[in-house]
Parts: sequence; structure tokens; C-alpha cells
Amino acid sequence: MTRTFRPVVAGAALVIALLGGQWMVTAAQDATPVAPEAALPSGVYHAHIHAGTCSDFEASPVAALAEVLFPVSLEAEMPAAAEDVPVPVGVSATDVEPLLDAMLAEPHVINVATLEAPTESVACGVIAGEPDERGNLFIGLRERDGSGIAGSAWLMANSASTTVTLFLTDDGSGHEHGAPEAAATPAS
Repeated sequence: MTRTFRPVVAGAALVIALLGGQWMVTAAQDATPVAPEAALPSGVYHAHIHAGTCSDFEASPVAALAEVLFPVSLEAEMPAAAEDVPVPVGVSATDVEPLLDAMLAEPHVINVATLEAPTESVACGVIAGEPDERGNLFIGLRERDGSGIAGSAWLMANSASTTVTLFLTDDGSGHEHGAPEAAATPAS
């Protein structure tokens, strides 16, 4: 009975500590007043490596990347000038089995989509170029279909895998994540 009791008590203490820590983080976030217009885009994005090009890639991914998380908001007074508004950055890092050399030998892309519309690409980047002397390759991810999402990827060659770190930005144009903005119709 003692052997069973100790893990249960230790587990309960861990849960209480984690929940207490979460409460403290939530309480600290709630204590900072934020103007409604200060809320910046938040979201979770899927990212995958596909064989092909951004305009024509295979539906089945070669590798899934960790979800890209954007901050819920930036807890600060928003400046009056639009160019002084902070730009949120979503980040993920994943070790994948395909080696960087193999991905460079044939056309491959990193494609990003939303949870709400996983088949609609919001950003895409071609894996191409020459890695540096340390095995690092940096590529850009272009916005697609007016999503407002763009960024970069850092691919680092390891002996048995490739580490892929994504950095996404959202231009804050007020779009719904995953829903492209409607094209403006010229006035006649």
C-alpha cells in the first residue's frame, strides 16, 4: 500500500503545482489591462513538408512539422502609428527523418495551413539553395491567397535527421486566419 500511495501523492502534488502555476500565469495575464484593439492575431497552424512545388505539391506529406503557435496577444499599450504595432511571430521546431540532402535533390516545399481549413495553403516556401558550412539552410515562406501569413524556415542538417524551425509572421491585416480577404472591386 505504501508503494501505491507515494506515486499517487507525488502525482497529485505535480498536478496541483502545474495547475497552481497555470493559475499564476493566468492571473498575471489578467492583471494587465489590454485595449480591445491591442489583441493581435492568434492561432495554430499546421505545417508539412511535401514533394513538389508550391503551385503543385503532392497531397500526402513527406513529413509533418510541429504546429506553429502564435501568441494570444501582446500585453502592451498599442501605439497610435500602424508601423509601430508589434508583429506577432509564430514558432515551431521539429526533427524530421528526411535528410536535408534528400530534400534538396528533388523539389520539396514547406506548406502551412490553418486548423480550420487544412487543405488551403496560407504560406509556402521552396526548399532550395546551398547549405552553409555548418549544414544550415534558410528559406522564405511566401504568403498565399491574401492570408497575411509569411515567414522563414531554418533547416539544419543532422547526422540522421533534419531540424526544421519555422518562424511565421502575421501582417495583422484583420483577416480571419485561413480565410483569404475578398478582392477589392474597382469603383466605376
